[in-house]
Amino acid sequence: MLTARVVHLIAAGAAKPHEILAVTFTEKAAAGMQERVDLNTPLGLNDAAIKTFHGFGDEVFREFALELGRSGELRVLSSAEQVIFVREHLYDLPLRRY
Repeated sequence: MLTARVVHLIAAGAAKPHEILAVTFTEKAAAGMQERVDLNTPLGLNDAAIKTFHGFGDEVFREFALELGRSGELRVLSSAEQVIFVREHLYDLPLRRY
């Protein structure tokens, strides 16, 4: 469904490929969508951004790392590190429930 919408937007001239962002949950879904869009658009016309939520978030973080006061270096926390992080920062968040 999303793939068909991307192809339609490009074919109808309603959006340029570089103006399109399609976000999926898995790498497999993103790769599949990219392949289907490539097969259904003229050669060289697909530079639409098709990413996972994590991939898009990573891209945004790296682009604006300096504005956030960060270095731009990211790594995935281990399970133990996640627990420690949550314990250290939970009360810093303005949550009414948790």
